[in-house]
Amino acid sequence: MHYSKYISNSNIPCCNCCGENSHVDFLDIDHIAGKNQMDSEHELIQLDYSSKLRGKGLLHWIIDNNYPDGFQILCHNCNVAKGLIGNNNTCTHETIRLEQTFDDMTAHSSFEL
Repeated sequence: MHYSKYISNSNIPCCNCCGENSHVDFLDIDHIAGKNQMDSEHELIQLDYSSKLRGKGLLHWIIDNNYPDGFQILCHNCNVAKGLIGNNNTCTHETIRLEQTFDDMTAHSSFEL
């Protein structure tokens, strides 16, 4: 849970996307680039990473390798949404935030489209 504690700047683990923190059992380790894509990451290959690592095996590997880049904590809902076909490895929350940011920028822009 080091990843979420670092991001939230607290001792309470949380989802990196939506902030869910009501119970640690709702949280998952997410492969940011996608599990299979990370098999070709040079830094992870040097640490003997394998996409076959799961559950406690993956957790122990992460701890033993000092929390390497490429992983984050997501709640189960965000992790599943990110993995859905057609979502381009992006959670629906992130898509909504990007759309809202674009709408806000358009509303406050002095340029006309």
